Amino acid sequence: MSRSEQRAKLVELATQIWMAFRLALPSLPQNTQAVLQRRAVDSDMRWVLSLVLAASLAINRLQQPEATTLQQVRGLDSTNIRMVLAEMGAAFVVAQADPFVRQMPALPRALVNGNLDGAATALTDAIRALPEQGRSLNDWLGSAEVLDAARALVNRFPEPHRGLTPRWSEAPDVAPAIPSSTRGERFDRADFDPRSKRR
Repeated sequence: MSRSEQRAKLVELATQIWMAFRLALPSLPQNTQAVLQRRAVDSDMRWVLSLVLAASLAINRLQQPEATTLQQVRGLDSTNIRMVLAEMGAAFVVAQADPFVRQMPALPRALVNGNLDGAATALTDAIRALPEQGRSLNDWLGSAEVLDAARALVNRFPEPHRGLTPRWSEAPDVAPAIPSSTRGERFDRADFDPRSKRR
């Protein structure tokens, strides 16, 4: 499967998480609601966190059985997703999200079936279970490394339904072939205009 297809699958999964966050938002602590609604380029941190969680599930570094099932059902290739994130410098931030993802096995289970209500409940329960009303999550979302990654992620993957085109240029799936030329062809193209003589 090509990298462009994998990127589309990543966005599709992130979009479902984003929609689940919309359902979950009223049930989350006020401070977390405020952080998730903070702007990030043309979007908000809710979309950024959705992309990060989707990427963490797609890579599945911790080999969670629920995430493995999600990978198989959705046709996600962890190698391709890693390469996409590495291009943007977002791989480190996604790795930081792995412990949070491990605490909510109900999220990938709900996403396998496209159960947005179940996904919203999983997100709500996981955030509410964090100490100090999710302060660690909120601090992490406001950290410099997450905000740097957020700019790259939103520029590459604009928020769904906004109709924006990606601003992030990336390597194509297949590098264009460089035409080779023979020595004679290069000689034929050489510039033989007379040079000005030194005085």
